[in-house]
Amino acid sequence: MPASSETPRSTNKPARRTAPSPSPLNAQPLGTWQWALFVIALVLPITALTRLATQLGPVEVFGGAVALSALTYFASARDKRKAQRGQWRTPESTLHLLELCGGWPGSFLAQHRFRHKLRKVSYQFTFWLIVAAHEAVAYDFLQGWRFWPQLRQLFSSP
Repeated sequence: MPASSETPRSTNKPARRTAPSPSPLNAQPLGTWQWALFVIALVLPITALTRLATQLGPVEVFGGAVALSALTYFASARDKRKAQRGQWRTPESTLHLLELCGGWPGSFLAQHRFRHKLRKVSYQFTFWLIVAAHEAVAYDFLQGWRFWPQLRQLFSSP
């Protein structure tokens, strides 16, 4: 048989396939229970912000709240993108500070939309403490600051 008619040996190696990496472009919408949790968590803060808006103005109050949430949302999205690319990340303390300043709704939406930081227990623990703190402050504000003086007295030096 002439050499030209020989068929090359196949190596029988399967074609290498890589799974598409999750990215903000492959984001998932919130499910029913996630929307329900989000709406329930917003009831007290929105009620408190509505009352505060009668004193300070709706544009300032709601504009500030939306701006902080948007900033936190985009900071979380940026952190997710950097994590996927193996780049330097936004410190968790910065994300938590943004949440504490009022951006927790934006963080909640980003976490669920981009599946970011959902499995990290320490992050979730701190996040939900921040949400609980916002709930407590909103409730106390709506009650005419009934509990704040007692808390202050409890933590003040004797």
